[in-house]
Amino acid sequence: DESGRANVLESVQRFQADGAEVVFESGDPGCTEEGFLVSPMILTHNGPHTPAQVRGPLLWVRRANDFDHALDMVNRDGLAVVAGLYSRSPARIESARRQLDAGSLLINRPMTGLRVDLQPIGFARLCGDGGKYGSAEWLMSFLKPKTISENTVRRGFAPSESQGTKVATH
Repeated sequence: DESGRANVLESVQRFQADGAEVVFESGDPGCTEEGFLVSPMILTHNGPHTPAQVRGPLLWVRRANDFDHALDMVNRDGLAVVAGLYSRSPARIESARRQLDAGSLLINRPMTGLRVDLQPIGFARLCGDGGKYGSAEWLMSFLKPKTISENTVRRGFAPSESQGTKVATH
């Protein structure tokens, strides 16, 4: 609606005032002043946190010095619904499993498309604390739910020399 569109555009202006840069805007002709659509955008920001969650077609890109720095950046954010990782490294996957603080951790699979009522969706930090009061999921608010999903089919995977190769025979 109109207020949602205005919120997204005002948020982008605030982010730019705080140092964010719009590096891509689709300029979709369907997103005109006459309607309520917003043209998809990619923004960069080198600050310590993503400025805020906005429900709109915005993709944030931040630069990390290395993998551990990237994990730290995610954990310092106030938002924590879904984190995703694509990696062929078992060590990095295990590190993400142990260290990432997000309601749902998606490994080597699409970052969108969680199926409501079929997959639990955890919420953490500024994104809430779980199910609605009084519901069956409400008890989960006393816990720290976390979903980890990994596609275990790795193409090109080779274990490190210290792990060795084990072959099972029957």
